[in-house]
Amino acid sequence: EKGIVLIFDECTSGFRQTFGGLHKIYGVEPDIAWFGKALGNGYAITAIIGKSNVMDSAQNSFISSTFWTERIGPTAALKTLEEMEKIKSWEIITKIGNSIRKNWADLAKRNKLNLQVAGLPALSSFSILSDDWIKYKTYITQEMLKSNILAANAVFVCTKHNKKVLVLDPMLATGNSSIAAINLIKKKGVNIKDVSLISLLAAPEGIKNVQKNHRSLHIFTCQIDAKLDKNKFIVPGLGDAGDRYMGT
Repeated sequence: EKGIVLIFDECTSGFRQTFGGLHKIYGVEPDIAWFGKALGNGYAITAIIGKSNVMDSAQNSFISSTFWTERIGPTAALKTLEEMEKIKSWEIITKIGNSIRKNWADLAKRNKLNLQVAGLPALSSFSILSDDWIKYKTYITQEMLKSNILAANAVFVCTKHNKKVLVLDPMLATGNSSIAAINLIKKKGVNIKDVSLISLLAAPEGIKNVQKNHRSLHIFTCQIDAKLDKNKFIVPGLGDAGDRYMGT
């Protein structure tokens, strides 16, 4: 009626909840829509689509590009589209995103936080309803960085996110510390089949002890040494490697 061109920016939302853009869910047909990010699965690519009566306007202009002959992005996009359609990736990441949102809600309830969750399930973010929210957000990033993790209050879900847990024990001697850690993980509701124990060096006694307590656990180690001595040290072991690794 007004001759206004309707443009949907699907650069971030595209392929997150459907095989294409959100306009397919809401039943709205934009004149132009553009896509990026997920389209190339990390490779640089942007696609602009639209109705011919609008897109033909470009014929009266000149479009140039430094990367005019670049072919990596388009090739990656074609393969990404093929893989997404085959595994229905948007369904997988939506399911994972909803699971993350539920965990956030549970944590908030447990800690009496007034939490608000927003965004698509696969692009979820949270905020604490407080005048000090920006300070809290900065604090979260600060504390996560102390563990060498760059994180804030949002998550971009991918198909490789899962509930698998890796327990790292550099020197698996008696196995008692690993058992204690795995017990805590199980209390959080994690299935033992989704847990793996990884070590650089292990003693037969430690492996046996862990397997006795957690039969379905997968254990990966680079080397199984001979035994433990009377002081419960691995023989021959690596001397003070464990202490040096842990900074003790």
